[in-house]
Amino acid sequence: MLKSSLTPKVENKLNRRCDLASTFDVQSINQHEFQVTDGSRNYLVDLQQMTCTCNVFNVDKIPCKHAAKAATSRDFNPGLYMHQYYSKANIGAAYSESIRPIDEFLEASEIPPHVVAYKWFPPDLKEVLEDL
Repeated sequence: MLKSSLTPKVENKLNRRCDLASTFDVQSINQHEFQVTDGSRNYLVDLQQMTCTCNVFNVDKIPCKHAAKAATSRDFNPGLYMHQYYSKANIGAAYSESIRPIDEFLEASEIPPHVVAYKWFPPDLKEVLEDL
C-alpha cells in the first residue's frame, strides 16, 4: 500500500468529495476541461488551471466534487490537482524552524525591518460568496 503525500485531514476531505461526486455525469471538452452535471446544474472544470465554476476549487485549491469527478472520469488521481501547500512535506517544513515568542513590550525599533514590512492579507472571498 502506498503512503499518501497529503495530510490526513485533506485526504479525508478529498475522499468525501469523491464519494459525493459518484453520480455526476461528465463530458470531456478537451484534455483539461470538462463539463460536470450535478443534478440540474452544469459546472465547467479546468484541471490544468485548478478552477471550477462552483468556485470551491478556485479558493481552497483542493479539488471540489466536480473537479474530483472530472479527474476520476479520466482515471487521473484527484490528489495530483491540489496545491503543494497541502503536502506533508510542506506542512513539516513550515514547522521545522523554532518559533520563539517575542516580548510583548518589544519596541518597534527592535523588530527586524523585513518582519515589519511583511504584509499578509486574507483572500478576497466577497466575489466567491456572491457567486454561491
